[in-house]
This record gives sequence, C-alpha cells and structure tokens, in this order.
Amino acid sequence: MRLKPDYPWALVRRARVHRALVNPDRQLADLDRAVAVDPDWAWVRCVRGDALRVAGRDEEALADYDHALALEPDYDSARASRGATLSNLGRHGEALADLDRVLEGRPTYTWALLRRATVHRNLGAHDEATADEARAALLTGAETP
Repeated sequence: MRLKPDYPWALVRRARVHRALVNPDRQLADLDRAVAVDPDWAWVRCVRGDALRVAGRDEEALADYDHALALEPDYDSARASRGATLSNLGRHGEALADLDRVLEGRPTYTWALLRRATVHRNLGAHDEATADEARAALLTGAETP
C-alpha cells in the first residue's frame, strides 16, 4: 500500500524524522507542503511554527501560531509557543500574557512554566523565575535549580 504524497499528517511525521536527522531544510519543506495542502489545520500550523521558531524565524513562527489560534483559541500548545516566540522578539509583556493564560488552565504544563521563568528572568523578576523553575522541578521530579 502506498501513502498519498500530499497527506498532511504523513508530511508532518516525515518532517519530524528530518528534524531528528538534523535536516532542517527538508523538515521545513515537508511542513510547508503540509500547510499548503491543509492551511487551516491548527496542529500543522503549530508544528511548522515550532520548526520556524527553532530556526530563529520568529516572525514567521508567530504568524503560524496566530493562524492556529484564530482557528482554535484554546489551543494551549500554540499559545505557549506563541508566548516563547514573543519573548524571543523582546515582547515580554505579551509573552507573559500568553503564558499566564495557558498556565491558568493547565498549571502543570511544565514547558510553559519554564518559558515563563525565562521571560521573568529577562525582565529581572528573579524571584518569580525561581518560583516557576521550582514548581516545574517539583512536577517533573527534578532537583530544584
């Protein structure tokens, strides 16, 4: 049996293989194709946004997260990733708003806690950063930093 070459789910899965093989050009090519095939699948937009953010292409990543959130306003992964991207862009107040919103509904979302800790550190709010890091460490069973 042969898969369809334009099946977005399969394109995203293959993109993740390219990421693991450290081939970001092929990863993004597959993700671009997946978005072209199904531009309104929020998950596909979020995955491509993540790849763009990791590649340092924050403005493009932000556009994908915004598109995903327009489709699914309660998509926590997209909102948390949007917060991380806003922080990368120096838009710390907006980043905190996104991360706070996610953590209100999912207080055990450790990735969002650690991103919020980074934003707090960037703002010089070291006590808040330390509190977020300690909370994340408790949730994961890691030692407190």
